[in-house]
Amino acid sequence: MTGLTNGDPYVFTVTATSADGTSPPSAAYGPLNVGVAPVIVTGPANGTAGQPYSSGFTVTGAPPPALTQVSGNRPPGLTLYPDGTLKGTPAQAGSYEFTVQAANPVGTYDASVTVVIAPATLGAGPPPPGGRQLPATICTTPAGHQPACAVRTLTGTFPPLRTDAAATLLRGTVTYAAGRATAGYRTLTFTAQRPVPAGSYTLILRHGHHAIIVPVTIR
Repeated sequence: MTGLTNGDPYVFTVTATSADGTSPPSAAYGPLNVGVAPVIVTGPANGTAGQPYSSGFTVTGAPPPALTQVSGNRPPGLTLYPDGTLKGTPAQAGSYEFTVQAANPVGTYDASVTVVIAPATLGAGPPPPGGRQLPATICTTPAGHQPACAVRTLTGTFPPLRTDAAATLLRGTVTYAAGRATAGYRTLTFTAQRPVPAGSYTLILRHGHHAIIVPVTIR
């Protein structure tokens, strides 16, 4: 079937044609939703208590998905809007975990995220995220060279997964490394095309129609 427009619903009928002629149209079927299922690509940044905050989720899909919070607690003082924007002034420092769902007529996609709000007395930057430490093997493969692998330490809040997940390390919108996380996060393995310096990153773990977005530090 061709000539359909993403995001538009369609109702259709069916006829059968043979040497004897064409049948009457069938009962109407539909509506058939034509589009692209949602995917939550990235999550919101950390912030500081008492400082104006505007960040959010990057979501793809057609028609444009609407985002809602389905569980957990977002930072007090921040409002989540249907377009994925998270905005306001954080009222209290802490580490806040919550789950959102993006939905359109084609499907749904969930993401669990941790947003760390630093105390106002610490100034501009949030503290490193709490949680546990995990070893991660990061193999850097510059163009035309052999891979160089090293075991690094990631610190963050890592909820368990039952099966393997695709893992991506981001800083801002730049992807530094991609790889796999095994069940229960016993191991993390990444391949990088560029050096991965120590510092703060966003770890995104994807399994099926669900993502876990975790702020981490690497050393």
